[in-house]
Amino acid sequence: MRLLIEIVLAAALIAMAWQKSFKEWVSETPVIGHHLTPTPPTTQNKSSVPPATSATPPASFTGHIYYTDEQGKKYWLDAQGKRHYQP
Repeated sequence: MRLLIEIVLAAALIAMAWQKSFKEWVSETPVIGHHLTPTPPTTQNKSSVPPATSATPPASFTGHIYYTDEQGKKYWLDAQGKRHYQP
């Protein structure tokens, strides 16, 4: 009997999701739905920073965070924590 109920439940869930996604089903419910619907974008004021004109980073950008040791030499750390000094 329990197996029959589980099969019917699984079939009902598949049937519900066949035409419409669960996110759409939940967004239609009044209690939960307003938390999942995206908020409309807000208008930006004139004091905001304009978007960058170039998608490429500057030529001097290497992607590493450089640190300075006791002698004043610059280095970056790899994934194992090993220091790699800048030439």
